[in-house]
Amino acid sequence: MIELRSGALSARIDPLGAELRSLQRAGEEYLWQAQPGVWNQSAPWLFPFVGRLRGGHYTHGGRRFAMPLHGFASSLHFAVTQQLADAVWLEARDTDATRVGYPFAFRLRIGFALHGERELAIGVHLDNLGAETLPFGFGAHPGFALPGGPQDWCLHFEQPEDPQVWRLNDAGTLLATQAEAFAWRAPARLDLGANPFARDALILKQPRSSWVALVHRERGERLRLYAPQMQHLGLWARPLAAYVCIEPWWGHDDNAEAPEALLDKPQLQRLAAGDTFTRWIQLRLPSDP
Repeated sequence: MIELRSGALSARIDPLGAELRSLQRAGEEYLWQAQPGVWNQSAPWLFPFVGRLRGGHYTHGGRRFAMPLHGFASSLHFAVTQQLADAVWLEARDTDATRVGYPFAFRLRIGFALHGERELAIGVHLDNLGAETLPFGFGAHPGFALPGGPQDWCLHFEQPEDPQVWRLNDAGTLLATQAEAFAWRAPARLDLGANPFARDALILKQPRSSWVALVHRERGERLRLYAPQMQHLGLWARPLAAYVCIEPWWGHDDNAEAPEALLDKPQLQRLAAGDTFTRWIQLRLPSDP
């Protein structure tokens, strides 16, 4: 496990999946700690797909390829390429195993840097090392602890969001083909005690906000996630579990009408040969512990 520290702020990163496993300040844990039977991850990366593919597969170059939910990033072993006391960069490349399900050459670099005692900055660089366009989805899936359970917690958004959201279909296997009306409890606020994830995730396409804050009714703001370049936003937890996932995405699930051909999937990013996809996410804590 890789450990970073900046004064009272610390982070732990697992080279398996380059997954953030802990974010603490003065001994207080902000990240969900994986629990079998509830949710056995803390902050996995979603690559080369976000969500589910129709039928669990796609076609490309006259061949059919199988792909699990959210792709395979969580099973990649990342090598450390640079490390300081308060920062680290890790990278993984395509292998014989990844090319069985995803026949593309890539390098995925993920960096973590603590800034003072308030912020963790996370950088993502995806390089297309091949000679053809790289089609992909990418997403972050961090889960944040809700001490005492969700009943006293809510999410505050930078802007009031659209009064409709996307959900999975009735079978819970693909994205619905249409958005549905959603009544926010208050402008720019989602009450986590109201069991908003009883039907799985809430998905906001093209969110208006560039940040989302986790706020306790009495104690105030606990942390804020900034992702100003996010294309979509997923919000999820097991119903009434003591965590919430705030997920910036660049891609989303197939729906029942999705084409099988990889290059025809409209939700995917496309990276030209030799180009780099770069995104940044910041987790910021309040001034006072």
